Amino acid sequence: MKRYRPPCSVRGCTRLVRSGPAARMCDTHRQRKRRNGDPNVRACVRKKELKPYVTEVRRLIRRRNRDQIESALIQIHSTLLDDQRTAVAMREKSHFRGPRWSQQASHELVRVLVDVDPVESAFTLGALYLMRQREPYRFPSDASFVFALVRAWRKQTDLSYTSYWDNDAGRVKKKPRELSPRTVVTIAELLIEAYGRFLGLVMLSERREEEARRDIRKDLAVGFAYSPPS
Repeated sequence: MKRYRPPCSVRGCTRLVRSGPAARMCDTHRQRKRRNGDPNVRACVRKKELKPYVTEVRRLIRRRNRDQIESALIQIHSTLLDDQRTAVAMREKSHFRGPRWSQQASHELVRVLVDVDPVESAFTLGALYLMRQREPYRFPSDASFVFALVRAWRKQTDLSYTSYWDNDAGRVKKKPRELSPRTVVTIAELLIEAYGRFLGLVMLSERREEEARRDIRKDLAVGFAYSPPS
């Protein structure tokens, strides 16, 4: 007798769950959740979609003390890299190396930090925060944002990709190296902890500029609505 397989728990999906007593989703939605943090997210944020927000972060920085901000970002980058290198070295010397995902997170952080620009790396993180504020529908859950944040940050370097030969296209193609969900969450926590102050100030600057633009629009509307006495 075949084991009963209920339908996928994702709303609107009629596919059957994969076999197993703890299964709750079909293979398609299970893979989406593992890759994007949420079964309802079909595709990741592409570089060209993020580019306008990176430009916006640069503009916000140019209107402040740019040199001082960039100097602070370089220091944050250096500190985070040193901390993770130390963590990797200590685990290699220890008999107890901790959870596997924690080890993988440290190795991945070092791999990417060594290969990216310290300032542009921070701008990429800030751009994701601006995108979430302006396009919240892109991130139906906190987990989906966390996964998008880490993926966009890792995409800055080719070291985060693997290559394979596509017979149909007749050429080599690249695809991101997938990390375990726990590894992704650990990387996100470390990035947010390191850049939290910068990200908060980016969002604050954006809100203040939006309020200023709103006040200008309001003044214009009031001004054009005014009719002088005859």
